[in-house]
Amino acid sequence: MREVRAKYIAAFHEILHELETEGRRVTPEVRVEINLQASHELYRLLVVDVLEQKPDGTVGAIEINCDEIATSHAGLRIEAPVVWNGVVLKCSREGFAETGLLAWGNRWIRDESPPLGPQDGLTGVIHSVTQAEIINGAVEFSVDFGSAPFQAFEELLACLGSSILSVGSQLTDRGA
Repeated sequence: MREVRAKYIAAFHEILHELETEGRRVTPEVRVEINLQASHELYRLLVVDVLEQKPDGTVGAIEINCDEIATSHAGLRIEAPVVWNGVVLKCSREGFAETGLLAWGNRWIRDESPPLGPQDGLTGVIHSVTQAEIINGAVEFSVDFGSAPFQAFEELLACLGSSILSVGSQLTDRGA
């Protein structure tokens, strides 16, 4: 999983450098609250990868993405290739502690005091957590780990413990 983070951070820096070299007015990692029906504030918070102020005065968002990587992590079932900005966790309904997830997320999404400070020239925060849903009998949610350090991932695994069934970057087919 460390290589998954490294690939995303490298892509983030490369794109940010290209945008700045082109003279574009960009600001990385801006936290906003989106108008979304959600059971908790954490699920409404989103750290936009890059905001760009365009010459006409409008502002647009730029999403940083990279290809999924087949990876492994000791003691963890990884059922699909993973991207750092879209890690899907499937957990058992029994033992899933949403309060722990919320506490973890609130700790890692605040850029005014990231737990380990800035990381790799970026803020060191996660970019979002989707609201947990029951899908095919399991609890599913995704995390955009953004510029958070690898320790954020390890802390989340410890928080969720044995309730974790698998990890990947593809949501379960919902029959839609």
